[in-house]
Amino acid sequence: MYWKWETSQTPTTLTAGSGSSMCESRIPDFSSGAGSCDARRQPCRAELTYGDIGAHAGRFTIDGRWVSLPEPVQQVPGGRAVLDVGAVFSRPREVVTANDAVLLDVAIKQDGVTDCFAFNNRSYLFPPNWSNPAWALSSATYWVSVRIVAAEIEEVRVFYLVNQGNQRNGLRLEPTVPR
Repeated sequence: MYWKWETSQTPTTLTAGSGSSMCESRIPDFSSGAGSCDARRQPCRAELTYGDIGAHAGRFTIDGRWVSLPEPVQQVPGGRAVLDVGAVFSRPREVVTANDAVLLDVAIKQDGVTDCFAFNNRSYLFPPNWSNPAWALSSATYWVSVRIVAAEIEEVRVFYLVNQGNQRNGLRLEPTVPR
């Protein structure tokens, strides 16, 4: 199961869907107005920094993974998947048009596991659960700073990742510090 966080002028809603246990952030306000990545049709890249509540410095920063881009695996005859190493180590970029919504993967959590893990293309180096131990986040609330960069444009937003319990549904994003 994955969670999509949607924000716009309307209240925040969480929507459940089928698939893997992803926590994805839908961020339309990054692409609206004069600061849009589409101002000169420049591809945007994303960086996500994860930090502890109350800490000024982050624990780690990763390249963002745009949900709209293909996963870094190639299907080969026999039903096997082969890792596309070039895609794993590239810095993904996406053209975001004005007033368009985009999705970024934020974290992954498996049922029966207390930790969640920051997620991007490099997570595919850690099969079968795509959980990089260096990016483990124990049961707590964390701030996630999302930085979108393109040519002369830079936008930053902070969200809050809540990881509770040992089930996938214990993982969620919030627009403000949860109480």
